[in-house]
Amino acid sequence: MKILVGTALISALILAGCTKTETPMPPDIPKAPLSAHREMNNDGKLMIAYIAAKRPSTIPYAELAQKISPEYAQEQNEFKKRDLLEGLQPEINHQISLATSSPFYYLILSTPIGPYDFSAHTFPIRITGNDLSGAFFFDFVGGHRLVLTNSSNFNSIEVLNEQEARSIADQRSTLKLKIYFTATNSNTKQNHLNAHIYGVQLINEHGSVLAEQFSK
Repeated sequence: MKILVGTALISALILAGCTKTETPMPPDIPKAPLSAHREMNNDGKLMIAYIAAKRPSTIPYAELAQKISPEYAQEQNEFKKRDLLEGLQPEINHQISLATSSPFYYLILSTPIGPYDFSAHTFPIRITGNDLSGAFFFDFVGGHRLVLTNSSNFNSIEVLNEQEARSIADQRSTLKLKIYFTATNSNTKQNHLNAHIYGVQLINEHGSVLAEQFSK
């Protein structure tokens, strides 16, 4: 039985020479070590996080199973489908419990990095989703949306060392953003999971960190 929602903890690569800047962090938003973050990369994980933040009285097991298990989604026999669902429920419960106690995730985003601003010593960045509203989604039809509520606070990454900036400029077209965030609450009217960013890293194709910005 194949489950798409994993529990492996991902260790973030932090190079000694990378540039780091900080912005204020609201005191009521929890943070965690970078190694405690799980990647947000499919609608099953997003729905798990949404339900954990919503804390409903009943869990929509069948809907979740449809998202996280290809075997369940493809099964046509109603008896086998029921058996599969019973087998999936403990894993679903575990994932919701994990998302409740540790609502920490990262998102890897392919987005254009702006040219170096010599006066501000920064590279402009833009964190925006694939939805017209700016939210992120992984399943266009009936999927949930991830809303990074403070993305406008992270619009550039400072790189004071011009040699480092020159190296980053040479790689701009291949760089990605690794965004660390905490799931905060669910907007049940729109199926949105609201989240607060507290860190952004500029990474190369090998995952090495070239520059970063974190809230205090």
